[in-house]
Amino acid sequence: MAITPTKKKAYAKPGAILSPADCVCITVGVTAHRDLATVDKDLLRQKVREFFMQLQNDFPKLPIKLLNALAEGGDRLVAEVAIELGIELIIPLPMPCAEYEKDFTSEASRAEFRELCNRYDVTELPIVEGSTLETIAQNPEARGRQYAQLGVFISSHSQILLALWDGKWSEKLGGAASVVHFRLNDYMPGYMEPEVTAQLLADNENDLVYHIVCPRADRPTSAQPLSTVWLSDQGEQRSESMPPPILFRAG
Repeated sequence: MAITPTKKKAYAKPGAILSPADCVCITVGVTAHRDLATVDKDLLRQKVREFFMQLQNDFPKLPIKLLNALAEGGDRLVAEVAIELGIELIIPLPMPCAEYEKDFTSEASRAEFRELCNRYDVTELPIVEGSTLETIAQNPEARGRQYAQLGVFISSHSQILLALWDGKWSEKLGGAASVVHFRLNDYMPGYMEPEVTAQLLADNENDLVYHIVCPRADRPTSAQPLSTVWLSDQGEQRSESMPPPILFRAG
């Protein structure tokens, strides 16, 4: 994958990922399945490219920034398309790099991940309260809470959530379904309940999800593969075009 532009790596505190010194921009967050085995990846790349190009066409004066944790599968595919289009990546990690890399399936994948981290801004999220580095290494539930925190963070810091998701609800904590649920409903079952949810964005104006249907091998779906739809307002509003209003704020 050709990688441009080159940027100095920077580790930032989670609260400082979007600096007031930055210009007004469109921040797109990504949640995606890792298993894209049943999807025509070339066609999926084209769908993602069309999504970004439409944003660039509709808002030519606003730069796009992409919040992407670079997990295998959908995250990496979206990152590849974004880089080709000159879109800046910001990389939030659910846990320290060395631990996160254990979830990758090959040394080639880890090498690609490290190269991207060396070129773009990286934020390592803290260990969730009640867990330790040892527990997230050994306990799947604790590890899931780290991914849940990541999903909440990405959703809360973006105006649009790009979801490469099969459209089926799942109880897997921190998975694409739970992140979309948080985006549309402001809470995440098993991690953050309605009464304790922090309203990070005023009036829930930023609940937009652009959904590209990505079936998974082990979970067939009745939705048309690679069909697209905008979701908002607890998933009750569906539209082929971006529903107004959408607010873009200073980074």
